[in-house]
Amino acid sequence: MGRPPTTRACDRCHAVKEKCRRVPGQNACERCHRLQNVCQSLRPVGTAGRKPRYHRHESGATEPHIRRASSESSSPASTYASPVLQANSPASSVSDITPVPRTPSVFADLNERELFIVKCISQGRPRIDQFLIAPSFRVSHHKTFARHLYNAPPWIHDALIATAALLACEYESEPSNEDRAIGHRRAASAVSTLRSVKTFDPGELSSILLLAVSAVTFALQVSGTALAICRHALSIIKPVYESLTVLDSDCMALFICLILSESEECLLLGEMPTVRFRVELSDGAVDRYVGIAWPMLPYLYDICKVSYLLRQDERPNPHEMMEMLDEIESAVYSWNPTVPEGRASRFLQEEVVRLLAQAKVYRWSILLLIHRLRYPYGTQLAVGTALSDAILKELHSALQHTKQCIPHMTIPLLVACFEITNRHDRQVALEKTDNIIDFSKELRAKIKDQLTAFWTIKDIRGEVHWCDVISWLPQ
Repeated sequence: MGRPPTTRACDRCHAVKEKCRRVPGQNACERCHRLQNVCQSLRPVGTAGRKPRYHRHESGATEPHIRRASSESSSPASTYASPVLQANSPASSVSDITPVPRTPSVFADLNERELFIVKCISQGRPRIDQFLIAPSFRVSHHKTFARHLYNAPPWIHDALIATAALLACEYESEPSNEDRAIGHRRAASAVSTLRSVKTFDPGELSSILLLAVSAVTFALQVSGTALAICRHALSIIKPVYESLTVLDSDCMALFICLILSESEECLLLGEMPTVRFRVELSDGAVDRYVGIAWPMLPYLYDICKVSYLLRQDERPNPHEMMEMLDEIESAVYSWNPTVPEGRASRFLQEEVVRLLAQAKVYRWSILLLIHRLRYPYGTQLAVGTALSDAILKELHSALQHTKQCIPHMTIPLLVACFEITNRHDRQVALEKTDNIIDFSKELRAKIKDQLTAFWTIKDIRGEVHWCDVISWLPQ
């Protein structure tokens, strides 16, 4: 019986002696897809098996095959420096970076500046505090990305390099035009790879999640919107998520990031999110993005669902809609943020302040959204004003005490500021947006445009229902 057929390396990977890895659901290998090469295997098939160690002379005697002389000083394996260390940085040293468990050829296609960006990722240099609820998560978050940088498939490099390059452009005092070009080029390749994935093995979940989150981060930094990326990523992740009983901490954090990003955009568009978060974290668990507010994620999905149904031509019975809102409101009212056990050893005092502030703000924001799904803007002002004041005061108080913004406050800030009627207070709110939102310049500009558009509509019409508002907001 013959051997079963095997998948050969493509001609290009074979020529450069690279391992030929296949992207799930795609015909081209990872390298050819990233470099946009034709992926094919047309070279002649060689003889199977090992080459003989000895060759026979005409006399019939055998001699050992001549081996290349090698030594500690001349061996390429011992003298070849990792491309990560070839970056143009005077402080480059082996102790600076995460050890590389794979061959240096994994970075063979990177130019000098991209190698420097890889080194920065290894050292944990990209600024990421704007994404995390507490600086205590900084090290573990960097380790997640560094581990994938060396162990995940090469197409992950596109996403990580793109994100790191754009973060440098956003937060460094003298951004590089080369970094911007690298970010856009690598991001385009990463998004193309993500879109090509239709199904994948559960063992690849962490790589797919990291690819998706990196692409979303890039899109939000550049354009302020990433809904299409979130939708596609969650649609292919959903079957795997629903089949698993538990996710590891890194996968759970990245999954929550996608859920939150999609829900925020769906809420402002009157769309249905792809996945309702299935609560599977223990009481007292703290997520790196939404801290102790993660129990609010399912209710954010439910709010999006009610908003979506109210915008349909065939709306459900008004009594049924009120029952749905009553059920959500009852669950949110009964939930109170709980500070994690052992907080003195796990978190600094200012981090606990941020954790509690974020949780309270999310809770009040959902209650305010429920209120405005029941009553149009311009009516029932007392409840709306009270919740708005509580949200804005908590955001300003936390910023004053901790000197840091609370992450993922776009929706709370918008719904709170929608309630402001005084022109002077509106101007103050616009000015303070730059202090409260620290994600990107593009996102801050988008929030200001949406607030200005809403206030204009509200002043003209007097009463405005939430489902009409979201049709007029600039996206």
